[in-house]
Amino acid sequence: MMIEQVETSSTIALDRLNFFYAQIIQACQEYFLHPHHLGKMIAYTLKDRDVLNKIEKKEVLTTYDERHLEEYLLRVFKEVLPQWSNIARSRAEAEKFKEEQLKRIAEQKRKELEEQERQKALEADPVYREKQRQKALLASYDINEQDLKSNFRHKLLVIINQLKKKKRLSQEDSIWLNSEGYHFFNSKIRHAFHRLEANFYLEQYQKDKNQVWHAINASSQLRKCKASLEAEDLLISIQLKGKKDSKLLSAYFTTLGGVRRDLHKTKIAIENASKAHHLTPQNYRPCTLLGAIYMETYQYTLGHEWYEKASVLGAPDQSIQADLKSIIMKLDKTKRSEMIDHLLKLDAKTYQWLKTLKIHSITARPSKKKEGNGSSAKNEQDKPAQNPPKPKHKTDTPKAKSAVNQSKT
Repeated sequence: MMIEQVETSSTIALDRLNFFYAQIIQACQEYFLHPHHLGKMIAYTLKDRDVLNKIEKKEVLTTYDERHLEEYLLRVFKEVLPQWSNIARSRAEAEKFKEEQLKRIAEQKRKELEEQERQKALEADPVYREKQRQKALLASYDINEQDLKSNFRHKLLVIINQLKKKKRLSQEDSIWLNSEGYHFFNSKIRHAFHRLEANFYLEQYQKDKNQVWHAINASSQLRKCKASLEAEDLLISIQLKGKKDSKLLSAYFTTLGGVRRDLHKTKIAIENASKAHHLTPQNYRPCTLLGAIYMETYQYTLGHEWYEKASVLGAPDQSIQADLKSIIMKLDKTKRSEMIDHLLKLDAKTYQWLKTLKIHSITARPSKKKEGNGSSAKNEQDKPAQNPPKPKHKTDTPKAKSAVNQSKT
């Protein structure tokens, strides 16, 4: 409430002074409900109490009482004025804050409405809708749109659309994924691609079960999309009676050995791979499989011998390095260091590329392997090492090969 200023001039009219007193009393009543409560705010005399009691009892005040009350109210007014000032300031600040809050809320709502209108306009645009669909499609296969070059975008979208529709890729698209588009050949796309390839060969095999090659190709693709258990069921269901083609049988047992390697059935995987090697001793693929199995079961010397044999028979050095690197990356730090040190002692030239791998050793710990139906790697290590079969040809006797190129796998 606005309190009129007190004029100090001695010529103040009596009615003006009385009006001022009335304002003080009104202000006291507004802030403190009743003049009697003012006694709680400041110290007061016995006469103050007496006058306040009369007011409380609604008794008639004398002229002296009225003057004393005016004096008392002036003293009270002087005491409580700072409090009134603070209260008034707080009220003003609260009102201002509330007003600003309302303005901010109104502005936010206005912006939200504008954004909604803008979004509606965009969604009505077919070009925008198509871009959003493509963006969502790429994201569903873990492709960051910002990493795409303009000349790769269309090609990759065609491939992903095919995968989403569960349609087998053309040979051209398959080659592109394994060459120019290799950077985008991530786990999701790879899984979908190999699953479709596996389905294609499975359909071909169902049409004619005499075509065992289709089942072998299907199993190879199933391994690549983490369906080795399905591949094993398929392979063991094949009737090999009457099959005399050594190349076919070798491919069958090599694939079956690889499947069982995936399932950690180590002992029987070695038997399958060894059988494949005896069927086609000049084929390096069973040798690389045996090398991988022995490396995984910490039989480094045997693994080295089989990898060396595979190299002599024509296995690409990069393929062996990639295979070995994949095995090493699954090991913990202790086993990884143990394997690298052992291989460097066996053949420092061939395995010199492992020095870099050891220096830049990865820190992530490998995931625990699930136990297969066969013996574990630890149990295999405790068993006597199986010697590789004696070579029948001169070329089967492995010798130290020239240093492997340190190309990236």
